[in-house]
Amino acid sequence: MEGMNDCNSRCLLARAKIDIVQYIFLIYGSVTMGVGILVFFALPDSPSKAWFFNAEEKKAAVIRLAENQTGVNSHKVRSLQKA
Repeated sequence: MEGMNDCNSRCLLARAKIDIVQYIFLIYGSVTMGVGILVFFALPDSPSKAWFFNAEEKKAAVIRLAENQTGVNSHKVRSLQKA
């Protein structure tokens, strides 16, 4: 019985080893998720709220968006947009 428990613990440790590719996957995945969370909270939702633009750059960005007819602060979905 004692030998069986010893084998089970060794077999469990052998199965618990992680391959180097899995370490790389975990590292890159965690860095990607961290950057994604940071970007989600750091980036503004419109150019007029961008903390990294000066007044002239904000104005240029709003004019560029107006030319593309994309809007700046419209959060309403209209019936023509639901197609």
